[in-house]
Amino acid sequence: MLGARVIPVFVLLSVLGLPAGLSAQQAVSLFDQFSRLFEDNYAFFQLRGVDWEKQKTTYRSRIIASTSDDELFSIFCQMIKPLGDGHVSVSGNNKRCSAAENLPWESRSGEIQSFIYRKYLKSGGVRKGAIVYDLIDEATGYVNIQHMAGCQFGGRGSPPPPATELDEALSTMKNVRKIIVDLRFNGGGVDECALGFASRFADQKRLVYSKETYSKGKFGKHEELFISPQGTANNTAKVIVLTSRATASAAEMMVMAMMALPQATIVGEPTEGIHSDIYSEALSNGWLVSLSNQKYMLPNGKVYEKVGLPPHQTVPFTGDVIEQGRDVMLEQAIAYLIN
Repeated sequence: MLGARVIPVFVLLSVLGLPAGLSAQQAVSLFDQFSRLFEDNYAFFQLRGVDWEKQKTTYRSRIIASTSDDELFSIFCQMIKPLGDGHVSVSGNNKRCSAAENLPWESRSGEIQSFIYRKYLKSGGVRKGAIVYDLIDEATGYVNIQHMAGCQFGGRGSPPPPATELDEALSTMKNVRKIIVDLRFNGGGVDECALGFASRFADQKRLVYSKETYSKGKFGKHEELFISPQGTANNTAKVIVLTSRATASAAEMMVMAMMALPQATIVGEPTEGIHSDIYSEALSNGWLVSLSNQKYMLPNGKVYEKVGLPPHQTVPFTGDVIEQGRDVMLEQAIAYLIN
């Protein structure tokens, strides 16, 4: 699954060079394609409080003979914005708009992470693939998984990936009593990567979540996902997983998997709540539309789309660690008592 909130560059390149104008007939045809695509495949209108029929009526009336590409693109962007769903987007006219609601600190994410490495990690952090890792002290390891894309794995539908970068990190943490896994800055990527990383902490085969795909008014086949111990597994140290409202998509799949493990505690904020694979389809003019068409459920049957996965211990994260000169959430995780 490609589950990140950012559409890769190669996708954007495929929708460039479109004509500059539209006839009324073309505009209406595109509008109807766009509307029907959501009607048939979008799973969460009711959950997200959006009346799509009302959206259609409101915005279809704005399509007139002089509608340009840019005007129609703007209409589509306005229609999806109330969904507040980071997996919903439209790409075309050398532009992209999303229904995502970014947090104020997200643009400074890189600076914040660099500050954390300098202040808390013994050697400033070791970078390996998708992760940065190090010891905080002799009893505490730290792993920041920055994204769920590009990890070593065999492809869609293959067994959990090797995740060799995490194997290397865990091999340096054999004697620690506690490992802090930081997912606060992780916007997602590929489910297989998320499950591969989580498998390094598994003690046995465990059901971590299930999913069903929505199409034309109903959810279909029920699919269950599991993790089992893989690679350099460490299932003896306590694990504290840090989350924020920016923990999104495939990163939330790892949170779901860690919630299934008895030694893991989730500390932080509810995650973003965008769990579906990204379903993408091109309109007849080449514009690419992406949306959420899957319902993900924890083993107890609960769905946390929109509201986000709840932490065991709530600690707010406002991103002002540089201004404060400290990372309060991380410090609470370091001080977290181990039974």
